[in-house]
Formats: sequence, structure tokens, C-alpha cells
Amino acid sequence: MARTMVQYEKVLEVLKAADGEPVMLEELKEKCEAAGVFMYRISSYMWDIKTKTSYGVMPIKDGRKCVGYKLVGNGIGAVSYTHLTLPTICSV
Repeated sequence: MARTMVQYEKVLEVLKAADGEPVMLEELKEKCEAAGVFMYRISSYMWDIKTKTSYGVMPIKDGRKCVGYKLVGNGIGAVSYTHLTLPTICSV
């Protein structure tokens, strides 16, 4: 018997299809709802992706509001954040 995809795996497929580019929240909702995933539990799906797969999910924010998500990592091993640049908070 074939295994059916759980909800977070469907969200992961949508993020993978973006090929490393950020996916805006409205676009993510459209594509996920077309796949049968209703986005009232989006934070739970992102947490499942982070904890149950070797991918990481980086939120794209406008101030405090999340406007999209970006899939990071290569899906093979540990998530690599080396290509991300963090803002300098203070110079020493």
C-alpha cells in the first residue's frame, strides 16, 4: 500500500518547487490550498519541516510581520546557514 503524504510534506513540496527563492505568503497559501492543505496551521507545518526533515525554513519578514518563507539547506544533512549574512548589531 502506498504511503500518503502528510500535510507538512505537501508544504515542503511547494517550498522545494520555488528552487531556493522566497515564497510570499499569499502565493504559498494559494499553492497549498490547491494541494489540499489549509493554511490555518502554517506555523505548525513549518515547525514539522524544521524538526522532521533536514531542511530549514527561514521566515521573510516586513518588520514584525511574516510575509513569506524560504527553504534553506540541501536536504542531505544538517542545515547550512553559512550563506546567510546577519546584520551587525554592534562593532567591537
